[in-house]
Amino acid sequence: MENEKKGVIQKQGIINVVITYVGFAFGFINVLILYPILFSKEEFGLTRLYNDLGATFSAFASLGIANVIPRFLPYYIKDKSKDLIPIVLLAAIIGSVSLIILSFIFREQIFNNYCEGNLLFKQYAYLVVFIGVFNVLFTILSVYSNCSYNTNIVFFMSQFFNRAYPTLLLICVYFKLFGFHVFIHLLALLSLIQVIIILISLYKNDLLEFNFRVSFTTKSLMKTMFVFTGSIYLIVIIDSLSGSLQVFTISDMKGIETTAIFVVASYISQIIQIPQRSIAAIATPIVSTAWLNEDYTKIQSIYRKSSVNMNIAGSFLFLIICINIQNIFTLIGKGYDSGINIAIFMGIAYLIDVSFGINNEIISTSKYWKLNFITHFLLLSIMIPINFYFIKQFGAIGSAYALIISLSIYNISRMLFLFIKFKMNPFTIQLFILTIYVLIIIFIFNNFFNNIIFLNRFQILVFVVLKTGIGILLFFIPVIYFKVSNEVNDIWNKLKLKVAGSIKG
Repeated sequence: MENEKKGVIQKQGIINVVITYVGFAFGFINVLILYPILFSKEEFGLTRLYNDLGATFSAFASLGIANVIPRFLPYYIKDKSKDLIPIVLLAAIIGSVSLIILSFIFREQIFNNYCEGNLLFKQYAYLVVFIGVFNVLFTILSVYSNCSYNTNIVFFMSQFFNRAYPTLLLICVYFKLFGFHVFIHLLALLSLIQVIIILISLYKNDLLEFNFRVSFTTKSLMKTMFVFTGSIYLIVIIDSLSGSLQVFTISDMKGIETTAIFVVASYISQIIQIPQRSIAAIATPIVSTAWLNEDYTKIQSIYRKSSVNMNIAGSFLFLIICINIQNIFTLIGKGYDSGINIAIFMGIAYLIDVSFGINNEIISTSKYWKLNFITHFLLLSIMIPINFYFIKQFGAIGSAYALIISLSIYNISRMLFLFIKFKMNPFTIQLFILTIYVLIIIFIFNNFFNNIIFLNRFQILVFVVLKTGIGILLFFIPVIYFKVSNEVNDIWNKLKLKVAGSIKG
């Protein structure tokens, strides 16, 4: 039974990673090819700035209410009460309307001060509210859909559709069907389209049966839900601000054009985080059950395995980024070269983050979940001043320096808590050796292959594919031979069996 469960988890993890990478491929085409070709840096930077501002708006407007659903929905299912979602939506609407009113009252201070020198931003500032409101609705409906075991549509939209849709619009711009003005408005419709699609999915699965009368369940849980929402709301806001802080600061201090360069570099480096999201999502319910059973040995095992597997995936992706980074930016075109070092240093920051494994999930599912708020607040309190200082001193790359420092302190504090409290440690000597080995490969590639002159883009692409192939062999042969990860070797052995079976067949 345990092996069967392990196989399902492993298969689910592989499918999630594949779907995520396919979606990320669309994002790669958008960010590294189409946006730089079709739009100016200011227009490109504006699209990312609106996305982050919309996410921040929704974080404030939501009042943290979406988190009530996974925490309290089981009580409503048990009592057959159906008024939770209407209550959650009503609270979100109140929060959204309140924030819209505040934005209107303080529009001079908020928009005009930020828009100084950014006329393009001022021209389309109203779209931020539109994006934010529908982001709130989509978040709530997504959480409800996931908690109702209707997860496929949410995963598809969050990892695939929200990247494929801009690709479609960019292709239309490429063929001159419309320009930037129409594009930015159609892009703003993304969150509305997602809300419509998820509503259709919920309706088809008979999950839209609500009751607008306040039930006994709500009356008995109202005080608890209010306290819970208040504490989670602070974490939601801190998460949103820490995730968008770099873009806001760079846009304000260095202009939207610099934001475009940062977006390209950031997108490249964020590839390192993809396996982390999948592994964390799969491991969370297992860790939660282990806490319930007080199975600390299992938690330690998952903690270490997650660190090993995230480190392998992250180190490999960091290697591929570093050995191809100059060729990638050559393909993007002139004016983006300053993003090379930003991508490398942000890659280091994300590699540090993934190497600590699922410390966030372990703490959040334990009785010490309040530590989440403390460490998130610590992260934001560190990021705000050093982000501002480093960007002022070093430009956009200063944000990467700040991210390295912030994520290091953030993860070390969590690791120390788990080690002191439960004697849990995610690291092994093999991971240290793997890191040194990856750095040696990067040094060799960058000193022997970066001076080659190419005549056209096709030659660059061929060279990128060739170097990537060599990088894959140099990385995975020792990882598999020395059995650094049982999971990686299991996948390799299954792959060999499938290949052998196909040849025989």
